[in-house]
Amino acid sequence: MSAVRGNKIKLVFRQRTWRVMIGLTLLLLAIGWAVSLWRFPPLAGEGDILPLHYNIYFGVDAVGPWWRILVIPGFATLAFLLNLLMMTAKQTDDSVRVMLLGITSLLVALLCDVALVFILLANL
Repeated sequence: MSAVRGNKIKLVFRQRTWRVMIGLTLLLLAIGWAVSLWRFPPLAGEGDILPLHYNIYFGVDAVGPWWRILVIPGFATLAFLLNLLMMTAKQTDDSVRVMLLGITSLLVALLCDVALVFILLANL
């Protein structure tokens, strides 16, 4: 069973573009987790509640403790892991599916990092 899974993973990582895409996604996930764990706990020292979301009129519509910020990189990580599982789940070689799942993971990680940056800038 593990030999079959190893062959599927080799199929996913055989093309350079897929390796680069997965590498960029992992880098974005690491940046998201680092920003979340490095910058938000000190902000919580100023008060118990942080603004977590702003609406289109730049008004606060969600507040909570600082650790709720961890939901954003957690969601991005979960999406990446599920997409990676789906990339390796099928027996046949399906390049389009793998590429779409890789692009989806990259975009989710990028959008979550952008959201974290905007939340951080709004809390400064």
